Amino acid sequence: MDSSAAKMTLQGMSIQQAAVDFGNGQTLPFTPCKRGYIPIVNGQRMYACSFHDKARAKRLSKDNEVFRDGEVDLNIFWDAKEEADSEQIEDKVEEEVKKEDVKDSIGTKGRI
Repeated sequence: MDSSAAKMTLQGMSIQQAAVDFGNGQTLPFTPCKRGYIPIVNGQRMYACSFHDKARAKRLSKDNEVFRDGEVDLNIFWDAKEEADSEQIEDKVEEEVKKEDVKDSIGTKGRI
């Protein structure tokens, strides 16, 4: 079923053609939204852009968290982002521990 936008605007026609060329004619393996996709926002996993997130999360919940054929599994984005965040936290903790060790060693040297 074509939407009116798919027939009336250049952007709509381009998106419709991409759905035919790269998807199954109805679903694209990527989001055509101009708002952009950020995998994690304020610690919250996002299923789509902020505008479409709730609708896509609801659909995935209904489908038992199974992505449709041709859709990108968002876990690759989430895992990479969470791993990078985890490494940054570990680096900061390590840095703080080193600072405390230096403070402790300076403090004990002054007392000897």
